[in-house]
Amino acid sequence: LTSTPQYGTWVGATPELLLSFDQQSIHTEALAGTKSPADEEGFTEKEEQEQALVSQYIEACFDALTINYQKEGPQTTRAGKLSHIKTFYSAGLNGHDRDVWKSLLNKLHPTPAVCGYPYKITKIFIRNEEPFDRELYTGFLGPYHPGGKSELYVNLRCMELHPHKASIYAGAGIVKGSKSEDEWAETEEKMKTLETVFQE
Repeated sequence: LTSTPQYGTWVGATPELLLSFDQQSIHTEALAGTKSPADEEGFTEKEEQEQALVSQYIEACFDALTINYQKEGPQTTRAGKLSHIKTFYSAGLNGHDRDVWKSLLNKLHPTPAVCGYPYKITKIFIRNEEPFDRELYTGFLGPYHPGGKSELYVNLRCMELHPHKASIYAGAGIVKGSKSEDEWAETEEKMKTLETVFQE
């Protein structure tokens, strides 16, 4: 939860780590593809390709900064009542400036999950075609501790609190092979993460 006079009060329930770091190491992950754990068929080729695209993007960011990284996955992970495909990345900071995380953060954000790919083309398309102001949705947030451990998350599956109502935000990754009905149903499932807060 974060609250500021400028942006109001927001609650994040994202499953997606953008970047965590301390004085010794940095970590990030590629998370994409969504299904209900009750779905026994497993992930489709489309969902695997979606996740692979995010992984390739992250690896290119590391390579651009000549950061040697370790990779674990891809593997299935749970986030609330949904399952995703995740690849985990970590890197030691030996031989690097302790502030290299700033450069990596600037390269990682916005991720393909937020802005599509390739970034220069998709950013223009979204800016011209998307009918609403995202405000803090798809930005990043989390605790920042200079000299300690910081954890920044992509602000997906979030909720903006108003005096007498709440706005819930979620989305889906659209790639070749996507079916609009399935993507809409996936988005509704993601929204349930925060909808349940009002039901309990």
